Amino acid sequence: MAEQRRVKMLTKQRISIEQSVDAIHTFVIHFQDDSSSNEITVRLDTLEKLWEKFLKVQDDLEILDEDLFEDHLKKRTEMETKYYKAKGFLETKVKETSKETSKDHLAACHLTEMMARVKLPDIKLPVFDGKQLNWLRFHDLFQSMIHTSTTLSDTQKFYYLRSSLSEIALQLVQSVPITGNNCNTAWNILLDHYNNADQLKQSYVEALFKPFVLKRESASDLRKLVDSFEANVKVLKQLGEPTEHWDTLLIHLLAQQLDPTSLRDWKEAASSIPNMKYADFIKFIQRRITVLDSLTPHSIGASPQPS
Repeated sequence: MAEQRRVKMLTKQRISIEQSVDAIHTFVIHFQDDSSSNEITVRLDTLEKLWEKFLKVQDDLEILDEDLFEDHLKKRTEMETKYYKAKGFLETKVKETSKETSKDHLAACHLTEMMARVKLPDIKLPVFDGKQLNWLRFHDLFQSMIHTSTTLSDTQKFYYLRSSLSEIALQLVQSVPITGNNCNTAWNILLDHYNNADQLKQSYVEALFKPFVLKRESASDLRKLVDSFEANVKVLKQLGEPTEHWDTLLIHLLAQQLDPTSLRDWKEAASSIPNMKYADFIKFIQRRITVLDSLTPHSIGASPQPS
């Protein structure tokens, strides 16, 4: 009885191993270079471990279950065929991948060496770090200055693109082989990831709601606050949002970020202005900035500095 239970347990183990090997065999049959290449090494390692387990289970079954010895031999032959076919294919792909990686590395070294010898135009581009709020500015500058240029080669364009990316954005295109033919490929990867109107709108709306309250009355701080807030509103307008109808919301969001003195004066001024508009609020802040700018040390009674 104990021997029968042992045979039954081993048979179940073999079935489980077979199913895993069959999955790898199916992977090999339906292999696609674009979507499956990153799984090759893992699959090969898993296949070797499964084969070791299979041999141990199979040897025990052939010894314990002599009545079905011929059936067990047939099963061994079937598994050997699948194993060797899958292993041969995966090992070949590992070698090919290794060669491609080596080629990419050589191409990158060659490009770096070439760029060191060639004097490229001194073009200043912002470095795009992958943050959604920084995408449109980078996109517009790169598109106009580099991507549509008729004087730069595709290889040079790719050089500018790679050197203008960092962090997450760079990781997206890092695996793209560095050749002129792949410049458009890398650019399209970035477009697919970042040039999404819905995601952009969400990012700019979130920026409007981020609390940044000024602690003191300052012309420079007010100017920075309004410039940033206005920029976000204008981008949302360009993306198709009806910001011209958001007066109440925009006034509320921006007012909450004013310093206490500016907020108090705004509330006093607003009480006398019927049907308040966002544009009126911006004009109020701009006038306040002008007044604060005019309050130089000389104008408030301080002695002028000697020239």
